[in-house]
Amino acid sequence: MSDEPLSSTHGHPIGIRRTFQVNFPRALNSLGQEPPADSPSAELYMPDPSQKGTLMYFANRSSTLRDVAHGGFAVGTTTVTIDTLPAFMPLLLQMPSAFPGTEERNRCFRWENTADRQWRLATGPQRAYLEIGPYSRYVPRGSLATSGVYQLSDFYASIPAKGAVECRP
Repeated sequence: MSDEPLSSTHGHPIGIRRTFQVNFPRALNSLGQEPPADSPSAELYMPDPSQKGTLMYFANRSSTLRDVAHGGFAVGTTTVTIDTLPAFMPLLLQMPSAFPGTEERNRCFRWENTADRQWRLATGPQRAYLEIGPYSRYVPRGSLATSGVYQLSDFYASIPAKGAVECRP
């Protein structure tokens, strides 16, 4: 697996892009289900530095794993790319085609409250971890970390220029 900062159109870091190879020895087909009942899903998260839980989950902005619903994967090795943004990012940035910026609520950062924002942004740089399931079947939680280290405050600092706003929790 490789990872790199996911950049905005202006070159500012807004998330993490992960790329990895997947071998499908018997192919993978959706069997007409959307999403397929047993298709692989990938989640990225940062653990709480005190190891008491999860500091931040990342939302999948785009993923080539979704191709399984559009014909599946042939036998062999496939390159998978997944672009993720921290879950506090406004919905406008997480899924721009589904949440238009014309509605203010789609431009709001997603914090529980001010203390939540301060705690998450004060956390230092760390690795994010990948889990591929369903139910951690393919890559168990905590077993595969990014090679790069990332800091949530770096992603947050570059977003106000994109029209994001702090709204009341």
